[in-house]
Amino acid sequence: MKMIEGFHAFSARMRGGNAVLHIVLILGVVLGTGMTARADTYSFSFSGNGINSSGGFTVEPTGTPGWYQFTSISGVYSDTSDGISGTITGLETAPLPGAPPFLPPGHSTAGFGFDNLFFPGGSPSVCTDYPFFGGVLDVYGVVFDLSDGGSVDLWSNGVIPTVGLQYNVADALGTTILNYPNPDVGQGVVVDLSVAPTPEPGSLLLLATALPGMAVLTRRRWTGLLRRR
Repeated sequence: MKMIEGFHAFSARMRGGNAVLHIVLILGVVLGTGMTARADTYSFSFSGNGINSSGGFTVEPTGTPGWYQFTSISGVYSDTSDGISGTITGLETAPLPGAPPFLPPGHSTAGFGFDNLFFPGGSPSVCTDYPFFGGVLDVYGVVFDLSDGGSVDLWSNGVIPTVGLQYNVADALGTTILNYPNPDVGQGVVVDLSVAPTPEPGSLLLLATALPGMAVLTRRRWTGLLRRR
């Protein structure tokens, strides 16, 4: 009986002075749900040294905590130094690797070794002969195809002392590697990479429906205060 009376008292307070607080709490739950729903879809852009690219990609868990693998990618890519401009048509596929250190499980027709792994919390060391690591990609990176028949390798050189986190790109047309100034050490073109999670449509819908409710309760709350005055 005391529990029922307590519930009614709580409901009365929420209908009164704490109604706005109630809807704010609901909104917080909606926003929190939206954040957790952002796990699999991301937007990206990178640019530097004549290269520009942007689009979106999806990933799925690999079974290793913090490790994901690309499942799709789309967008646009251009390289003014090589005369490349077109759309991103899809991924070069690679099987999942074993525990690190490992060799890249995928190899493109241009000769790029890759694993298509994505690390939202930062990549570990995966290579026996390369000491640096970090970034949302590892040193093998991801390879995607272009509408003109070319392919692109995007990877992280990790956090390099005195330099910081660095991302690199190399592109190709067929089997000819382009924009790859130092192939002996695998050094491509430095770019600035930006990656952001994308809210799912369902989360945006929840947010859109919560905001009008907050506005209605806020208006009712202020109307009641004015009448009592």
